[in-house]
Amino acid sequence: MSSLRIVIQSTASGEQYLPVAHTCYNLLDLPMYSSKEILSARLVQAIDHYEGFSLA
Repeated sequence: MSSLRIVIQSTASGEQYLPVAHTCYNLLDLPMYSSKEILSARLVQAIDHYEGFSLA
């Protein structure tokens, strides 16, 4: 795990959208949130309500 590289990519999605992880590519799509508090809330919400694997 020490060599795991995750790429964070900003998206044009609004603040109401959650971050999206693409685990096959170690990529995290992250909307541009206006504050650290909103970023934290959206990350916690995404982690707490994940549904496992799916094909998109």
